Amino acid sequence: MRKHLFLWTVLVPALFSQSPPVVAIRNARLHPVSGPVIEKGTVVLRNGLISDIGAAVSVPSDAWVLEGDGLDVYPGLIDGLSSIGIPEPAPNTGTAPPAAPPRPGAPQPLPPPARGPEDRPLTNSWVRAADLLRANERRIELARSAGYTTSATFPSVGIFGGQGAIVDFGGEDAGRMVVQQGIGQYITLARNGFTAFPGSLMGTISYIRQVYLDADRYRTAKGLYSQKPQGLERPAYDRALEGVLESPRVLLPAVSDTEIHRMIHFAKELKVNPVLYGLLDGYKAAAAIKSA
Repeated sequence: MRKHLFLWTVLVPALFSQSPPVVAIRNARLHPVSGPVIEKGTVVLRNGLISDIGAAVSVPSDAWVLEGDGLDVYPGLIDGLSSIGIPEPAPNTGTAPPAAPPRPGAPQPLPPPARGPEDRPLTNSWVRAADLLRANERRIELARSAGYTTSATFPSVGIFGGQGAIVDFGGEDAGRMVVQQGIGQYITLARNGFTAFPGSLMGTISYIRQVYLDADRYRTAKGLYSQKPQGLERPAYDRALEGVLESPRVLLPAVSDTEIHRMIHFAKELKVNPVLYGLLDGYKAAAAIKSA
């Protein structure tokens, strides 16, 4: 665990907003994980990073000193998959007036015609968690109070939810909270109330497969055009496929033993670098997960 991911559980929330340049927590019981417990030691932080830790560490003269007698200092927990930091959608209050019912025998409005392969109503692959992050999002303080300092935060609306980011729960603005953006693409098997395609498990898997087929063709077309543009039509920019192609890994849902095996095979078909999430029955498929 990197040093700057430690949580100093004895600190008050004000520390994160004031951010003094030098802080020393002394005479606390330290749990460094990578070594034995230090029964009575000192942690020194400079500009938010641990600069020294141990039983014989001297407190700098310019440090803000926090007395740790009788307290324990633990490493911060990392939430491996969440949406913490991204504001939750406002609840539906039901205040909007209901739509008038159609008159008997009145013609029903026709759905808009399909525009072709780019008609992807549940694809938000270009959405970035780093762009949606808000430093005052209410769950950040709740997570920090529970001992979490960092999260792999992902947008999660649609089948292709978007690109995640590693986020630290300290900092006065969202830009300082982002450690790394674009860590992977979040995929669900959401059907979002669709009664037609892709309103079933088979339809959703087909939807995902088609997006990757489109992405592969898009990548090939761009490559051919960049090598020899003469006589070729320039491929139109497609933000959905760009978001898919630039994601270094793909998060696939798999809870049961059957789903785990299904997603392992599906990832091989898609030729992606997969991360399975859920895995409540992971112990039943341990051998398959290990071999994959």
